[in-house]
Amino acid sequence: LLCALGLLLLVLDLVVPREKKHVLVGAALVGLLAALAACVAVLGNMGLMSGSPNYPKWLADCLRIDDFAMILKILILVATILALLASPDYAKKRFTSGLGEYYALLVFAALGMTLMVGAIDLISIYIAMEFTSLTSYVLVGYMKRDARAAEAGIKYYLIGVVSSALMLYGMSLLYGYTGSTNLADIGTALWEKSDPALAVLSLVLLLAGFGFKLAAVPFHLWTPEAYEGGPTPFIALLSVGPKAAGFAILLRVLEMAFPAIREDWTALISALAALSMLLGNLVAIPQTNIKRMLAYSSIGQVGYILIGVAATTTPGNDWRMSGIVIYLLTYLFMNVGAFIVITAVSNAVGSDEIEEYTGLIRSNPLCAVALVLFLASLAGLPPTAGFWGKAFVFGAAISSRLTWLAVIGIFCSVVSVFYYFNLVRLMFFQRSTAQRTGFRVPALLVVGIVIALIGTLGIGLYPEPLIQIARASTSLLAVR
Repeated sequence: LLCALGLLLLVLDLVVPREKKHVLVGAALVGLLAALAACVAVLGNMGLMSGSPNYPKWLADCLRIDDFAMILKILILVATILALLASPDYAKKRFTSGLGEYYALLVFAALGMTLMVGAIDLISIYIAMEFTSLTSYVLVGYMKRDARAAEAGIKYYLIGVVSSALMLYGMSLLYGYTGSTNLADIGTALWEKSDPALAVLSLVLLLAGFGFKLAAVPFHLWTPEAYEGGPTPFIALLSVGPKAAGFAILLRVLEMAFPAIREDWTALISALAALSMLLGNLVAIPQTNIKRMLAYSSIGQVGYILIGVAATTTPGNDWRMSGIVIYLLTYLFMNVGAFIVITAVSNAVGSDEIEEYTGLIRSNPLCAVALVLFLASLAGLPPTAGFWGKAFVFGAAISSRLTWLAVIGIFCSVVSVFYYFNLVRLMFFQRSTAQRTGFRVPALLVVGIVIALIGTLGIGLYPEPLIQIARASTSLLAVR
């Protein structure tokens, strides 16, 4: 459905006159909703934790269609829909041409991410990641007459190429060592090997590629430039979709291919988590551009989720997988919601500088109140959705005797309150020196903000359905 939709948008762009390009938005929205409905239907027919899906072996050896994959596909599609809702007004103000290509690339990026979440073979993992990366490189630098966008696109591309090369070299070592590209077969072969040194080296190289997708330290260098220079609606998707897909691949690789060296990768992931939390939150403090601030914030958020990856799963303890899934689902609404508000403000004032948010409560109360709630959720404050995500991953760390990671996470959460609520102080308690009148938010952006608010507050106030879904998705652990 997504592939057909992307191709259809390219064809429609050729025949629809420029004054009627809004038709493309409607076509894209209908197609994405159809794909979302298909995913929900498949998940419902699988019955959550039902038996193995019935599809050809050649496909089963490349992609896994399970509860975990379907839930993350739904997450990616919802993020894409929200990014699409934020795009028309932004594109009208900043794009001189190429509207059809932009919407098609947005759909193709979502297609690559949905392939990533189910990949269980080194070849399918690489192809899905490269497909996602290529579309992302183009979209980050899409405003080619903007110097910041051009710089962001180049940096994103160069760092991505290096990370991809390192990852592919790790895959080649792993294939040469085990004789297979299938993750389950690799895991079986590694149990039979007596020397784990080459397996550890392969994993370190693979993490270069996975870390690039996650924007985890030290593979994060592209993040602030890409967030600042790229089109804000796409950055909303980029901040969530590739991370969900990257965590899916990371978990499958670790659980299926490397259970024999669990102690080694637990230590490695723990170090990445601590570094990401500390650097992301501390460097976010002095930022003056709100997109750069959220870029470093997202690096810190990745560190919190990596706590769940580093934790261990024991009988009767479902904190780990539940925490990862809950955090990803809550992160969808609070982070994409924040970027939709940023899009609305940027469209009105023409800048992403934090000082432009001074007195926002007077010029647009909806944007100010919504942004406060999204920032509170990112900080992990109740009664927002972010509180439950952090509660579960910190609980997973404590139950796995990684209390030191939980302590760092709590410390960084306190630090994040400082720079998030500095923005709140500007919006609510300071008056702008500029003579700024109120501005109106377009209807599609209002719809996006309301959907994100419903998700952020709904999950925060009544998390039980989400917790049940997260617990049911732990079929990932029964993959062999």
